[in-house]
Amino acid sequence: MLKEKRGWIRIVEAVIAVLLIISVVIVFASKTIDKPDVSANMQKLEKAILDDLSQNSTMRDAVVSGSEDTESKLFSFIEERITIGLRNTFAVCVSEPANTCKPTINYDSAALQSKQVFVDDRIIFGSNGVTKKVSLFIWLK
Repeated sequence: MLKEKRGWIRIVEAVIAVLLIISVVIVFASKTIDKPDVSANMQKLEKAILDDLSQNSTMRDAVVSGSEDTESKLFSFIEERITIGLRNTFAVCVSEPANTCKPTINYDSAALQSKQVFVDDRIIFGSNGVTKKVSLFIWLK
């Protein structure tokens, strides 16, 4: 009777060994999978928004005009194009191409000290020959 059960015991041992090896491989494989690169996604998003801005003649003219409501127009333009999860986590400013700028709308530098801020800018050429730099700041909540 013991001889008859020895074959079944070996089969059960082999199945358990295979399951153990597979589970170890799965655990190590899941730890080596890279998490998505947030910075690459942010760069794509900023590039797409700034490309839309540079191709929109109305917005280009608004940027180079230098009117007081330029940043609020830009803010509205960007807010329409940004993903819902990033609403209220971006700022924009306009300056001369050689200068740096600090946003005035939706920007608190003290609150952003501990956050990862992604910045991209684009030089905008107006039909009148004037150039301005638009800087876009995006951060995660």
